[in-house]
Amino acid sequence: MTIHRVSLNIDHRGLGSVHLNGHDLSNVVSGFEIDGHTGSTPAIMLHLRGGLAADLNAHVDLDSPTRQLLTLLGWTPPEVTP
Repeated sequence: MTIHRVSLNIDHRGLGSVHLNGHDLSNVVSGFEIDGHTGSTPAIMLHLRGGLAADLNAHVDLDSPTRQLLTLLGWTPPEVTP
């Protein structure tokens, strides 16, 4: 699993910022969970704003912040054929 640089700056009211590899994701992240154990690299689960459940065939287009986040996490966008 790829290790990424995550910076959290959260105040006592739960307000702050989330940066992944130097990119500000504060406007797309609604929450996070950190799981850490002695002797291992911590894991963080980022929860994105919004939600949807569906089971269908569809054309999927990602907004720029989501595409950027997924790319930073190692996703390779599929090649687009005209």
